[in-house]
Amino acid sequence: MLSCEENGLLTRTGPGTAMGEVMRRYWVPALLAREIAEPDGPPVRVRVLGENLVAFRDSEDRIGLLDEYCPHRRASLWFGRNEECGLRCVYHGWKFAVDGSCVDQMKEPEENQFKHKVRLTAYPTRAREFGASRPREAIPAARNRDRNSSARHRLGYRRGPC
Repeated sequence: MLSCEENGLLTRTGPGTAMGEVMRRYWVPALLAREIAEPDGPPVRVRVLGENLVAFRDSEDRIGLLDEYCPHRRASLWFGRNEECGLRCVYHGWKFAVDGSCVDQMKEPEENQFKHKVRLTAYPTRAREFGASRPREAIPAARNRDRNSSARHRLGYRRGPC
């Protein structure tokens, strides 16, 4: 039987917890890739390991997984506009790329911009296919992509900061 402390150690996966740090060292399925199928489509809210994140697909078909809240005034980027290779905050117009870097500060004068210093927490992502729920002999021949290529579903993944 586990004590309360041991149970908490093993089951709490939020940021800064022991098990959270362990889980962030592995790829974790975050959402289905079809949920963000179109480039420049609306962002999707995702909650993974106790963190509120937003996922989006930019103009170049790259998947971004960012902290949900803009670092300027903590407005939710879920309300943001996905445009021209980035997610723009609707509150003050700051725009973030899939790697979390601030690429535009729309309402700041050019001489006062400090976008090179601003970053959001961003996680690397990969779109992967997963196993089929049918007999092995009914699975079509694998295409030359990777070891998971005979699957039916594509998932967006996030990798922890490690």
